[in-house]
Amino acid sequence: MKTHLVMVTWDRLKYTERAVQSVISQKNKNWRLTIVDNGSKDGTVEYLKSLKDPRIDLILWNENKGLSTATDYVFSKAKTKYIGRVDNDTVLPNNWLDRCIEAHEAYDNFGFIGGFHFRREDLGDRKPKITTYNGIEIWEKSHIGGCSFLLRRENYDEKIGGQGVMGLTDYQLKWNQKGFKNGYLHPFIYVQHLEDPRETHHIDTEEYDNTSLRVRGVAGQCWINQQTQRDKLHLDENTL
Repeated sequence: MKTHLVMVTWDRLKYTERAVQSVISQKNKNWRLTIVDNGSKDGTVEYLKSLKDPRIDLILWNENKGLSTATDYVFSKAKTKYIGRVDNDTVLPNNWLDRCIEAHEAYDNFGFIGGFHFRREDLGDRKPKITTYNGIEIWEKSHIGGCSFLLRRENYDEKIGGQGVMGLTDYQLKWNQKGFKNGYLHPFIYVQHLEDPRETHHIDTEEYDNTSLRVRGVAGQCWINQQTQRDKLHLDENTL
């Protein structure tokens, strides 16, 4: 396998079904997907166990350890050239993986490269400044969010250092500060972010809204916990 992807699930079964199917439907079939479930109670686990694709592995946790912990756990064990994440509320077009790999193959200094998780109308009259690196066009940004991205495994481990806060701003900024180019590939790869109420398959119910808020809350708390631990380690080092 050339690419190892991770998807983290916590309830929202209907979104998960669409997200998983969009990975399975990729034109590029050379991938492995590890799905980490953070203690779903809505039938998600039963659905995941029903998947028969040999490229899909499951890790079932009894508690929600957050997006970052699950992502770093899978990335730290990956042996592939590329690693990436697809959130379980994200639907990819079938050329997403091909486009991301093409970019990384063409230019070694790409960092977080991924799909554009907004809609065409969100750009309005804005004309993104497009930069070209070895024939690959990107809208260069310091960070691109965490719903769909691809990285070189060697950069994650050797040049940046793993155990970061995957998908959150500070970790992507760290890559940017190291000289890696993060950005949305251009022409844009439009991915569907199902949390957006304008999306066709957005589910507008209290249950799904509450789950989305809880996901954000857990991610935020994990970030706070990690920052607190870093501050403690820094303090301990200074007092030695």
